[in-house]
Amino acid sequence: MQCLKYIQSMCHKSRSNKHAVRNVDLIPMIAEMLKSTSRRVQCKALETLQIVVEDDADNKAILAEGDNVRTVVKFLSREQSIEREEAVSLLLELSKSKALCEKIGSVNGAILILVGMTSSKSENLSTVEKADKTLENLEKCENNVRQMAENGRLQPLLNQILEGPPETKLSMASYLGELVMNNDVKVLVARTVGSSLINIMRSDDMQSREVALKALNQISFHEASAKLLIEAGILPPLVKDLFTVGTNQLPMRLKEVAATTSCQCCKLRR
Repeated sequence: MQCLKYIQSMCHKSRSNKHAVRNVDLIPMIAEMLKSTSRRVQCKALETLQIVVEDDADNKAILAEGDNVRTVVKFLSREQSIEREEAVSLLLELSKSKALCEKIGSVNGAILILVGMTSSKSENLSTVEKADKTLENLEKCENNVRQMAENGRLQPLLNQILEGPPETKLSMASYLGELVMNNDVKVLVARTVGSSLINIMRSDDMQSREVALKALNQISFHEASAKLLIEAGILPPLVKDLFTVGTNQLPMRLKEVAATTSCQCCKLRR
């Protein structure tokens, strides 16, 4: 414990001391202390690692080697504990590195637990804020955005559809079409990205039209969300897709999707 306190003190004094900690291979040794049977030692090791890697990309990279990130994530499952708070602080610092965002998100349960923490009523407010900021950093990786949507944090995915580059928009819209949504979520999606999906559906690119059409089809299966799609102008392009013939016509399987979507929306017009 005294050794860890000394390392913390040294790192606070000078950035060059962080380099020294790295050069003498202390980071793997501190990380190994996370496996101690003493919770006090584990907590102090988490705290020390956060100080050692703060604003130091090389130290972050060394800590992320092996199973260390997975070990840190495991501490998140200890509800209402100091170790959990320290682990979130450490993950927040690690998530500032774009290179480590994918590694954090790839740990089974990491995003699920972080999303749960942001909506917790019993969690320390500071811990909730750190979990939220960590998730914001993790949005740099598309796979993480998909995981967040799957676990109820949908806004990052919707933001990518609204503001992302064309390839990302298409990828996220495709995932949206596969996502299981309750009626409240369908309304949120229709209100937020309905117009954007309709614009994608108007594209000359067949793949883009298919992706948008499938997402819109799923959203249309609820009266409130279907109404929002009508207001956003879904019916004219749908009708056009149904009756267009020639080189730009939809294949029959997509015409069936367009017909189903039209029927769902037209129920409201009767």
